[in-house]
Amino acid sequence: MKNALVELVDALSEIEKENDEIGDTDVREQMYEAVHKSFISPEAGYQLPDEFGMFSPEGNQSVKKAIARFLSHPETKEAEKLLPTPQERLNAFQDLVETESGITQEDYFGYSETP
Repeated sequence: MKNALVELVDALSEIEKENDEIGDTDVREQMYEAVHKSFISPEAGYQLPDEFGMFSPEGNQSVKKAIARFLSHPETKEAEKLLPTPQERLNAFQDLVETESGITQEDYFGYSETP
């Protein structure tokens, strides 16, 4: 799942170049909630929201697209099948990756001990 995570972090880093607010606590919490409800502990019928606390509709749409790409990535889909528990999926999501610029998924999603 590392490639999917690197692509997600890279996409969020690109968004941050034009939208500093992506690092705000509110945005980070909303992004984590979306990943949590759609991958870590999937909720039936859950759909990604249109708003993530970004300052512009374009910023919100960029975040939504980045998360949607992560969720549809073949590695993420495979992890959904191979990792039966929320704790295993959380561990896989938090398996630290670092981009060339030194950014990790913790920079955008924080860290949690339990799902």
